[in-house]
Amino acid sequence: MKGTAVSNARATNRWLSALLATGLLLGATACAPEPGDSVAGQSEKGAESANPESSWSEPTSEFDAEAKSTELPAGFPSEEFPLPPGAVIDDAGARSETTWFVVLRAADEAEAKLRWDEIVSLGNLVESDRVETAEGGIAATLTGAGLVITAVTVPQSDGAVLLSFDLASRGD
Repeated sequence: MKGTAVSNARATNRWLSALLATGLLLGATACAPEPGDSVAGQSEKGAESANPESSWSEPTSEFDAEAKSTELPAGFPSEEFPLPPGAVIDDAGARSETTWFVVLRAADEAEAKLRWDEIVSLGNLVESDRVETAEGGIAATLTGAGLVITAVTVPQSDGAVLLSFDLASRGD
C-alpha cells in the first residue's frame, strides 16, 4: 500500500512538472512576434526606418561632444564658488539657470589636493560623504552658501588629475 502511494505521488509530481513546463512554454511563445511582424529596435533587411530621428540617433546639429569651454558661463556663481588663482579650467558650462559644472586640470596629485583644499577654504564649503573612487580619486559633497556641489577627482594616465565640480543652487 505504501509503495502505491509513493508511486502515485511521483506520477502526480511528473504530471505537475509537465503541466508547469507546458504553461511556461506557451506563455513564452505567446509573447514572441509572429513571422513578418516588426520588432521594436530591429530593422528588417532592406527596410527603411520609420523614424530616422530617434532619441538614440546621432544628433543632426553641429554639436561637438569633444569641444570644451575654458570660460565660466554667464550666471556662474563665482562669489559662492571662487576658483583659486592659477587654477586651469579644462571645461565649464551651464546645465540650466541653476546648475553648472566646472572641471579643473591639475598637473599631479599634489596640485589637485592643493586646489581642492583652496576651493573648500575660499568658498567656506563644508565637505561630507567623502569616499575613494575605484580609479583612485576622491568623491565628496561640498555644501556652501546656497550651493550643493558634487566633487570628484579623476586621476589621468599621464599623472594629471581632473577635478570635476557639479554645482546646484539650493534656492535659499
